[in-house]
Amino acid sequence: MMEIIKLIFDFLSDIKWFVLIVIIIFVFRGPLNGLIQRLVRFKWKGGNTELSVEATDKVTTKENGEVNAPSLEKPIEKSEQEKIEEEVTDKEGGEDKSWYTRVDEALDEGRVFDAKAIFKEIEEQEKDNEMLLDYKAVFLYLLYFKGNDNTAINALQELAKSAKDDDTRYFVLDRLSACLENSEQNEVVIDLWEKSAKQFKSEEYITRAIVRQAKALTIDANDEKLSKAKTLLISRLKHIVTNDEKSTIFFALSKLEEKLDNHVLSVYCMDKSIEYNPKNKDTLFSAAYEASEHGLDDISISNYVSLLKIDNDNAAVLNNLGVKAEKEKLYIKAIENYKESSKYENTLAMANEGNLLLKSGFTSEAKKVAKEAETISKGNPHKNVYALLTRISEQKEEEDEKWNEIIRISKKRQKFIREYTGAYYAGINNNFSGEWISENGNKVDIEVTGNKIAANWGEMMNLMVSLKYTISITGTITKSTFHGVYSKVDKERQGALLLGSLNEKFSCLGVLSEDGSELKIMAEDSKQKFSLLLKKDK
Repeated sequence: MMEIIKLIFDFLSDIKWFVLIVIIIFVFRGPLNGLIQRLVRFKWKGGNTELSVEATDKVTTKENGEVNAPSLEKPIEKSEQEKIEEEVTDKEGGEDKSWYTRVDEALDEGRVFDAKAIFKEIEEQEKDNEMLLDYKAVFLYLLYFKGNDNTAINALQELAKSAKDDDTRYFVLDRLSACLENSEQNEVVIDLWEKSAKQFKSEEYITRAIVRQAKALTIDANDEKLSKAKTLLISRLKHIVTNDEKSTIFFALSKLEEKLDNHVLSVYCMDKSIEYNPKNKDTLFSAAYEASEHGLDDISISNYVSLLKIDNDNAAVLNNLGVKAEKEKLYIKAIENYKESSKYENTLAMANEGNLLLKSGFTSEAKKVAKEAETISKGNPHKNVYALLTRISEQKEEEDEKWNEIIRISKKRQKFIREYTGAYYAGINNNFSGEWISENGNKVDIEVTGNKIAANWGEMMNLMVSLKYTISITGTITKSTFHGVYSKVDKERQGALLLGSLNEKFSCLGVLSEDGSELKIMAEDSKQKFSLLLKKDK
C-alpha cells in the first residue's frame, strides 16, 4: 500500500510543472490571447528590405495545395439603400445634403414625425408630378424599413396605380416589391410582377418585370418553381431584340443557374450578358472574378483585359491580372501588374508582390543590383552583370510573348463559349446527324437518337510508326449544342505503355452554326488546348 502511495506522489511531483502551466494558461487566457495576436503580427527591416507578416483566420491555398497563393480582389456589391440614395441624389442634381439624407438620419434617430415633416416640405416644393411619385416611393420605402410602418405597403400599392408612365410605375413597383419580400409575402411578389409584365407597354419594362418574376420564383423555391423561372427567361429570350434586354436576361439566367448549382453555366451566362453590354464595369469585373473562382481562367483573363481597356487605372483589375500571370508562371508579368496596382495604394497587390518576390528570388531587385553594379564599376562591371541584364530583358520578352498568346487563346475560347451559351438557350437548329468532314479531310458520321449524339471515325498519326486511332464523341443535345465526351484510342496498342500514353479522353462542348453547315467542338477544360471544326458533307 505504501508503495502505491509513494508512486502516486512521485507521479504528481513529476507533472507539477505541467499542471502549473495549464492553470496559468487558463487563468490568464485573455491577456495571453492578446499577446499571441501581437506576436503573429510583426515587421522586420534590414537595409532596403522590409518583411511584414500578419496572421489570418484562414490560410490562402491554391488547388494544388500551395500555401501563400496570391489573392484576388473581390467585387464589391452596393446595398439596395446605396443604390436608392444615388438615384435620388442624381435626380436632385447632386445636392450636398439631399432630402433623402435628412429623412434617413431622422428615421435612424427614431424621429418619425420629423421625417414626415421634412418630406412634407418636398411635396409642397416639387412641381413635377412623376418626379414626386418617385420621391414618395422612396419615402414610403424608408418609412417601412426604418420607421417600421406597415401601412407603407398599402400606400405603395395605391401609388403604383397612379403612375402614368412605365418608368415611374416600375420605380414604384421596385420599392413595393422590396417591402413585400421583407415581409415574406413572396407569392404576392410573384403575382405582382406577373400582372405587371402584362400591363407595361414598352418591351424593356416587360422584360424587366419577367426577370423580377423569375427572381421571385427562386426565393425558397422548389424544383417546379425553378423550372418555371428558367422557362420564363428562355421564352422571353426568343422575343427580345435589344442588346440591353438580352444582357438583362442572361444576367438573370446566370443567377438562376447558380441557384441550380450549375456553376459553369452560370459563369457562361454572366459572360454572355457582358457580350451584350461590354461597358458595364461592375458586371464585367464580377464576370471575370466568378470565372476565376470556378477555374475558367480563359474567360477571366479575357474579361479583365477588356475591363482594363475602359478602366486602365483599376487597381483591383491590375492585381487580379497579376494573379492570373503568376498562375501561368509568368512571374515578371505578374510583378509588373502588382507594381502598377500598388501605385494606387492597393495593399493586397503589395502583399502579392512581396510573396512572389520571396518565392521567385527577387527578380526586380536583381535588376536593381545589376544596374547598381554597373554604376559603381563606372561601366566596367563583371561580365556576369551584363549577362544578368541580358537574361532579364530576354525573359521579359519571352513572358510578353507568352502572355499575349494566352490572351489570344482566351479571347478565342471566350468567343466559342459565347456562341455555345447563346445556342444552348436560344438555338433553333439541331440537325447534327449526317456525314461531316474534319479539317484534315476525315469523314465523320454522326448519329442522333432522341437527344443523344454519337460520332465515330478513324485518324492516322505518323510518328516512328503509323498509328490508327479510333475517335468517338458521345453526348447530350440541348437545342443547337451538345455536352459530351471526346475519346481517342489506339485499340491495337492499348497495352503498350509508351504509345498508349497518346490516348485521350475528356469532356467537350459542341455548337452548331445557325445554318447547320458547321459544327465547332472544343474541350470544356481550357488546359486541354483542343478544338475541332467539322463541315457538313455536301
